[in-house]
Amino acid sequence: MTTVTDKELDNASQVLYGTDNQKKGQRMETYRPIRTASDITPELLEMVEVIYDGWFIDEVRIDWHAFLDRLELMGLYDLGGAMDSEAIKVIKKHVRKIKADS
Repeated sequence: MTTVTDKELDNASQVLYGTDNQKKGQRMETYRPIRTASDITPELLEMVEVIYDGWFIDEVRIDWHAFLDRLELMGLYDLGGAMDSEAIKVIKKHVRKIKADS
């Protein structure tokens, strides 16, 4: 059995829920900024495929705001506010390829 000290618990709590200077009870998560084509990773494209297959496969037209919101939340990504960023263009192109192949 592993024993965890109070200090270790306190450190873990600060990582998950913030410090006294942050809002109590708010889970602190790190969102990775995705802005350029070089920010796109194989893991991100895999998440794109999961989201397409799970929620959008039967859609004639993709609601890109809903799709990208889901991607941000599920993958902890920050895609920014511009729908015409390089990264968003790569994501859309990947979804069109998946759609064409199915």
